Amino acid sequence: MAAFAYACSPEAPCRKYEVFISFRGSDVRSGFLSHLKKELHQKNIDIYVDDRLERGEEISWALVEAIEGSMIALVIFSKDYASSKWCLEELVKIMECKEAKQQIVIPVFYHVDPSDVRHQKCTYEDAFTHHEQKSKDKVGNLEIWRSVLTKTADLSGYHSSNFQNESELINAIVEGVLKKLEDKSPIVPRSQLVGFHQNFISVESLMEIELP
Repeated sequence: MAAFAYACSPEAPCRKYEVFISFRGSDVRSGFLSHLKKELHQKNIDIYVDDRLERGEEISWALVEAIEGSMIALVIFSKDYASSKWCLEELVKIMECKEAKQQIVIPVFYHVDPSDVRHQKCTYEDAFTHHEQKSKDKVGNLEIWRSVLTKTADLSGYHSSNFQNESELINAIVEGVLKKLEDKSPIVPRSQLVGFHQNFISVESLMEIELP
């Protein structure tokens, strides 16, 4: 699927999630991600995580809507993130929504150097070499993927090497997310944001009831 196929539109769904997490499952699913999810849930932060173990090369419209319907996109750059076309296409969509919808994007550099992501070096270089060797990977797609990696790596985020352990890193991420959410809705107390997704669904259901 060609990159930029999923342009944000005025008809995009209203915010349904507070945080969308983009990640390479084989790198972080059973360890870092599981602990991060637990902490986010404990803070009553509504998150969207695609828990499917098997993924194709094209992201679904359901996933596109989840990205569009999130206030914050948390991108976990791990060693093999760029080896997944799925992750790269997610990132393209996320950066589109940053430009078109002012979505907040927070990169997390998990055991990778930001410069490796920014300039596609080390394992990121290996990933692009592999993509380039596949004839069906068009040059235009590769350029777009490189561009969004560079732009995302330039954003303010979290680098695992700056923390003594994963617990400190996760606490910093969660507190940072909470601060971003409060800044996003300065008039609404954080306590009223609890159960954001569940409340949204309830309102949607009530709106479907025909008034007499």
